[in-house]
Amino acid sequence: MSISSLDKIALIYEYNPSSPLFARVAANEFSKGNFEQAVEIIQKGLGQFPNYPTAYLISAKVKAAIGKNDEAKNDLSKAQLLLNDNDFYEKHIEEIEQIAKRNSIINESKISSKTSEIEDHLEELAVKLQKAKIEINNDDSFEIKPKRTTKDFKELEIISDTLAEIYFAQGNFLEAKNVYQKLLKRFPEKENLYKSKISDIENKIKSQTKS
Repeated sequence: MSISSLDKIALIYEYNPSSPLFARVAANEFSKGNFEQAVEIIQKGLGQFPNYPTAYLISAKVKAAIGKNDEAKNDLSKAQLLLNDNDFYEKHIEEIEQIAKRNSIINESKISSKTSEIEDHLEELAVKLQKAKIEINNDDSFEIKPKRTTKDFKELEIISDTLAEIYFAQGNFLEAKNVYQKLLKRFPEKENLYKSKISDIENKIKSQTKS
């Protein structure tokens, strides 16, 4: 089997990566759609041969293909300067822009396809969830607690002798009486004490009313 000229160039480059044939190898990878590999070859080659105009032209095409349009135009300008050809940029810019546009369309198509796949997957998942049945485990450890009412929260109020005394000292006799009444219900063993406190408060309220 005969070896093509491109294969020969690839073999030479593989044997000697510092060869100026890197531009041909990169161009071949570009034509195959191996853009990232082409960029790597071009960058390494330009490190060895920074004044190689053809390499900059190929670099411009590759970068346009991967969406780096500004860098592509910059490489095209470098090639023009090296060739000292005032018309070089204008001759090739249209091709560079077409490559960039083609790449943009391909990427949009890929994104659209991916979005469609995601939407299909979500729709399938929604159908599965709709069909699924959630079973409640009715074991003894499971308890549905009713919502608390205003009455429940009132019963959770913090009440103490100190709170009643503070209300009394502030002249808030009704609040103090209310606290003692709650304490009486909670601690019936202190009935005599709390009834005495309540009686004192009622007398205080009566004396204020008379005055």
